[in-house]
Amino acid sequence: MTDASIGAALLEKVKAVRQRLLAGEGDAAARIARPTDTRVCLRVRPVLEHEHMLLGQLIPGRSDKSFAQIEYEAVVVPPRSAGEAPSHLYVLSDEKHLGVATGGIVAHPHVAHAVYGPEDGEEELVQGELNSLIECATAGGDATLLAYGQTSAGKTHSCVALQAAAARALFASRKDAASGILLSFYELAGEKIRDLLPESTPANGEEGDEDKVVSVSERLHGESRGTKSDPLLREAADGQVVVSGVGVRCVTSEMELLKLLREANAARMTAPTMRNSCSSRSHAFCIISIPTAPDPTKDEQTPDPDCYSSVAPSGVGVLRIVDLAGR
Repeated sequence: MTDASIGAALLEKVKAVRQRLLAGEGDAAARIARPTDTRVCLRVRPVLEHEHMLLGQLIPGRSDKSFAQIEYEAVVVPPRSAGEAPSHLYVLSDEKHLGVATGGIVAHPHVAHAVYGPEDGEEELVQGELNSLIECATAGGDATLLAYGQTSAGKTHSCVALQAAAARALFASRKDAASGILLSFYELAGEKIRDLLPESTPANGEEGDEDKVVSVSERLHGESRGTKSDPLLREAADGQVVVSGVGVRCVTSEMELLKLLREANAARMTAPTMRNSCSSRSHAFCIISIPTAPDPTKDEQTPDPDCYSSVAPSGVGVLRIVDLAGR
């Protein structure tokens, strides 16, 4: 048989397995039922046009130990049930016996709290995951969305869309927009941190102070600190790793926040890879701080005035959207 005929035959086998799994005939995967503050969600992007052209062809660089010898669509997401996202997906691979391929296809189930397939858009992700994080932050809590995966998986695409959705939702829900929302946006490449926002707002708002950097505490308490320097990672007295020297912009409108998000994302470090001609080569941290009414039942905490840590200060809700660099 020719390589083309072998590829076509394998694609027919893959198609049959996919149809069986989509019909609900796969091994049942239990939903994660244990209550937790952490949710693990999977998002599967569509197969791109240039990738469709590779289906059925031999994989360059393959070896006898590879999971597959021929390109095929290997991820199967079950359909939604009653509008609810499925809690598992299947990853297909070549069937092997004693390390030798048999010519068959096997499906491996993977369980998560929710799985979003190629047909799901940003709206499903916002409704299913982001809205609860926004509710937590606007109530004075600390919420983080962490995007992890290989290069070209669509992490940055998802994070940029969710940042914009968060900006719209936050200002739509705020009764006092004049009080402002605080934004910091920086990237971490190796041990080097770079502020991705334009020059931070001067600490006292006067002309000629463009070198002043404004911290969260300054914005909340009207404090003023020194001149701008490169952001640094350091260890706080309580052992937490914190970021110092990152500027903060106070925004009072959805349009302004969206503009700053676009500028920050455009400033990220990118480089071509084998899978992505414009791959993000750094970890990006979008941090939105929302001043809230202090809780009178709790002791007021005095935060380090020039740092970001993993714990939000009292009277401030925080939403972090972190886009990790792919491999």
